[in-house]
Amino acid sequence: MKRINLMPALLLVIFGLAGCGKGEQPAGQSVDLIPKEVKAVTVTHILSGEIRGFTVEGTDLDGLRTWVDNLSLGSRVTFEVGEKPGENEEGGEIYDFDLGKDYMPLSYRDFGKDRCYFTVGDEWYSVLVPAAPFGESAEDIDSTDRMVIECSANNPADNAPDDLLGIQLSAADVTPTGLTLICDQSGGQATGELFTGSRYWLEKKINGGWASVEMVQDNIGWDDMALTIKMNGSTTWDIDWNWIYGVLPAGSYRIGKEIFDFRETGDYDTYAYYAEFEITD
Repeated sequence: MKRINLMPALLLVIFGLAGCGKGEQPAGQSVDLIPKEVKAVTVTHILSGEIRGFTVEGTDLDGLRTWVDNLSLGSRVTFEVGEKPGENEEGGEIYDFDLGKDYMPLSYRDFGKDRCYFTVGDEWYSVLVPAAPFGESAEDIDSTDRMVIECSANNPADNAPDDLLGIQLSAADVTPTGLTLICDQSGGQATGELFTGSRYWLEKKINGGWASVEMVQDNIGWDDMALTIKMNGSTTWDIDWNWIYGVLPAGSYRIGKEIFDFRETGDYDTYAYYAEFEITD
């Protein structure tokens, strides 16, 4: 990503770091950091090892600009090599903001009491009053009006080409509370054995994009069972989502599954495949 190198003095002007509290930053702060010509921002949210991505645009992007403008920032912070928060520790919550290749990346990083930071490119600043950009958690985001991308920690690609592993997913016997998921495998370029787990997710097509379906059950405890995918054959799974998503209304949906190309312990690739389906009245 191309990074624009701002001088520290300019950053002081942009942020008003000398004692600025909420609402005291100079007018136009958010315009400088997220210019009006930016129409969409890709957000990557990292929490407890889980990576979740989504795109913010329209009124939600205006809200993000307001959040940046209202951040209460302290002075610039420097760290020794290898000692930046998050480099040698687990935990914390991170929001990375990608404005596009011509703009400087932004990031909000919260590692607990007195360890909250906002970064502009490679510059780190302390956050005096922590305030997550989308409420207490990214799960608070209204998923009905923005596209959500599920990512894998092993392979950040949100979808694999249908012929990479020779897999095609399709849905049968669809009802508002479940379906039969069919996994056909033939050919492809798998480098190991193919597996999947019990986890799946549902998305609904809205305004041409895919949005996560809201869950009715929190803290889903997916088991760690490895389900073998038959090579050069078909494998089926019966999915009952009533306890997770409830009864789905009419609409266009897709179900996502992670597929693992497993070579040996610690050496595998993860991809996401989808099967689209319709629910009618």
